[in-house]
Amino acid sequence: MGVMGTMHQRAGHFPGYTIRETWDSPCHYEWYLATEDSASKSWCIIQALSRELCHTVELRLYYQDACRAEAHVRVDGVLPIQEIGQSRTHGVYVVYPYRFPYLRVGEVAAEVARAHRKMTPCFCASVLLDAVRILDEASRQGLCHFGVLPHHILISRDGDVYVTGFIESAMRRRFHFDTELNEKFDAPEIRRHESVGVESDVYALGALLYQGITNAFQPDEWEPRWMGMMDVFDRAGIPGDSLLGMLQFFQRTLAERPSQRYGTYGALAQALEHVISELGSYVPCEVRADFLSGMFDDYPPAVPCEYRSDVISLITGDFPTISGELSSGEYSTLNRESIERMSSRLGESSGRTPGSSPGRATSGCMGMEDTLTSPSFDAPETRILHRSSGSFRTINPSLRADLCASPLEILARSRYQILDQLGSGGTGTVYKVLDTTLSEILALKVLRPELVADSAWLQRFKRELKITRDLEHANILQAYHLEQLEGLYFFTMRYIDGRNLSELLHEGPLSLMMSLRILPQVAQALIAAHAHGVVHRDLKPANIMIENDSFHPYLMDFGIASAPDSQMLTIAGQGIGTPSYMAPEQSRGEPITILADVYSFGVMCYECFTQTLPFTGATAVAIYTAQQSGIFQPILSLNPRVPAGVARTIEACLSPRAFDRPANMGAVLESFMRA
Repeated sequence: MGVMGTMHQRAGHFPGYTIRETWDSPCHYEWYLATEDSASKSWCIIQALSRELCHTVELRLYYQDACRAEAHVRVDGVLPIQEIGQSRTHGVYVVYPYRFPYLRVGEVAAEVARAHRKMTPCFCASVLLDAVRILDEASRQGLCHFGVLPHHILISRDGDVYVTGFIESAMRRRFHFDTELNEKFDAPEIRRHESVGVESDVYALGALLYQGITNAFQPDEWEPRWMGMMDVFDRAGIPGDSLLGMLQFFQRTLAERPSQRYGTYGALAQALEHVISELGSYVPCEVRADFLSGMFDDYPPAVPCEYRSDVISLITGDFPTISGELSSGEYSTLNRESIERMSSRLGESSGRTPGSSPGRATSGCMGMEDTLTSPSFDAPETRILHRSSGSFRTINPSLRADLCASPLEILARSRYQILDQLGSGGTGTVYKVLDTTLSEILALKVLRPELVADSAWLQRFKRELKITRDLEHANILQAYHLEQLEGLYFFTMRYIDGRNLSELLHEGPLSLMMSLRILPQVAQALIAAHAHGVVHRDLKPANIMIENDSFHPYLMDFGIASAPDSQMLTIAGQGIGTPSYMAPEQSRGEPITILADVYSFGVMCYECFTQTLPFTGATAVAIYTAQQSGIFQPILSLNPRVPAGVARTIEACLSPRAFDRPANMGAVLESFMRA
């Protein structure tokens, strides 16, 4: 179970609990085995952000929101959250009841080998099938994983399967935390920090099954080992009449492109059921329990606990309204007994029976106010309460002084009111805001705080405003004002009610007529930019905003563009941009011309017409190698409806040698006009 350290007790870290063991924890979190400071002395598991991360308000707020999302889910295979709280030393923490000893899927193979037993493919597939069904039910209740790792799937002493790690996956999606594991368990889109979905879990579960059957990591589609999978299965003892079915299953689950994998948990479950029927039969829980008997730790002793339908949450606002105010800078101090007494007292005034749950407010009650009444009695254990509303006004000033101000906190003191987050990219995060001075809805882009210290990045960011301000074109999204507040750099621009082209492509195939309508307008925007001597250098679908009503495209994000009066900001030998869309000469860090944009435009057109990229790979080096080969599937073989002249021009744009491409975007646009 990964327990480490000697028995010790440390009070005060988590009010109401005594820490018994410190568990072997990843660098971003701290895990503890503890007992409740109550008559029952029940065992529980506590997870908290590491003490380094909990001092960053943005991380803490996102972590507590992820905890709240999991707390509202009721799925048999997901451990119920017992409590969400906050302490001075660890910030937000979450408490799970300890119910049983368990083995992580990543540990099962080692334990089986140590016991001199052999785990069958049907055993592995049956465990993962149960995990898929749990993930499916959780997603139906709004809890998504999209980042399954071997230690997230647990097998209990009774052979039951549980899925954990929803909170960690949410944090990974937002902040790109590393996993301290071999990245082979991550889907290619996770490794590239691209958008993830059900297909990412499909890949991870396929990788786990592959390892369970072959005792080796799965090959990537671009590796030579991909072509030898059938031989690997044959050596692993898969029956000959099942080899083809196994090969097709793994080619589908481990495909490089998410669109080629199973698109739903239900489809994956059906495929696993077919695999199990090919290899034998489903292995039920009691058989698993018998097979794994003797492999579980007996410490700590399991304490039976009833399933709790309520969550005692100290930060979610799931308490009734409490009148009165605290003096500035004070906290409420409540223990479990005082919460119950207060809830009972409030229940009488709100029409709730005294015996009802203290952890939930009835529909007639409002959420917790920003201020709470401090009880008149002394509480032996203190708990810090504040509302999880995104408001920083409720954080104690003495604690707040130790925390780094987040971009959202700084913007809260500006003229701009944050309404929504629109997206995040390599150079910054874009928000939908209300300009309270002009009563106007705008888009606001913030430079990533960690980049401000880099003078080259800061210079590039400032140039983005100047470049787009000088480019007056109907298909170019212009910037307005650059501002600096407390070290935070941001600028405003016109708000477009729409989605970027990458999001549209992810939702489904773009019709040929829509592609032929959008792409020429993007070409016209590039012609205007090139006429001013500006090379975009990061042309990709994510930088094309499409208005919802008119489908009018806007070219945006000139953050790494080069202008004739600017110095070369590229470090020698290091390209700037997005690998899949970068021209080969740009990847090499060489001086570039407008022909780099011609290449990127060709890649984008190829993707719009065929729903796939011409060159792919698991790493930037692999993509560059594929680009250099110049080998890709002809557009007409994938989509015969594309006009032949347009297809020839786009394929010419993809030439690895710049002088073999069309001379400029005008020549590319001409082929569209003739279509």
